Amino acid sequence: MKEAKPQTGLIMLILKNLNEPRDFIWFAKRIIKARSK
Repeated sequence: MKEAKPQTGLIMLILKNLNEPRDFIWFAKRIIKARSK
């Protein structure tokens, strides 16, 4: 990642609150796909 986006803080917060890392990875992939378009 070249620069920190405002969403990064939200993602980190979600990561801390998720019990299953797999859920975060799936969620992160969805965000990355959406932002890549």
